[in-house]
Amino acid sequence: MEAGVPFARVHPNEVAAFRARRGVKAKTDRIDARLIADFAALELDGRGLKPLVEGDGVLRELVARRRQLVDALHAERCRAALAESRPVRDSLAAVMAALEAALAGLETEIAARIAADPDLAAMARRLASLKGVGPVTIMTLIGALPELGRLTGKEIASLVGLAPRTRDSGRTGAGPPQATAARTCAACCSTPHAAPSATISR
Repeated sequence: MEAGVPFARVHPNEVAAFRARRGVKAKTDRIDARLIADFAALELDGRGLKPLVEGDGVLRELVARRRQLVDALHAERCRAALAESRPVRDSLAAVMAALEAALAGLETEIAARIAADPDLAAMARRLASLKGVGPVTIMTLIGALPELGRLTGKEIASLVGLAPRTRDSGRTGAGPPQATAARTCAACCSTPHAAPSATISR
């Protein structure tokens, strides 16, 4: 970015599909580098590379940390459902209370950071106007997908791995069934996540 090199952020599934089409099975650094270079030359030329949107790094970390706390809290609740002894239940209750407090603090910080940025606040209001989109989805989309509002619906669907793809049987699929609500919402909004991505430059 600092060197002014144009980037394209693509979903890893696109590169994996390209590898499968070319019948490449071996994996070495040299082979992978050649494959990615070929993918960029053959698949991305027609799209036109756009500057990589870095977004708010602190906000991205806050959203990621929130997800970690949610996962930890879920794990403790599952353990609590199975715990029988009082000391273990008390220990779990104390940990869950601490996690809930930390989670509430993070959500307050995330909301304040979004509200303090006019562009992010405007994006949050637009997302909130959509049926079924709540605060958690809004903070996840804004924190994890800085491309929101900068890519077309098709581009964001491809980025987060929701673009339909033809399978050998002739049927089409829209990505893995475990796609998160935030990723699905991103595609439906025609505004660009989270999903893991590969960054290609040239």
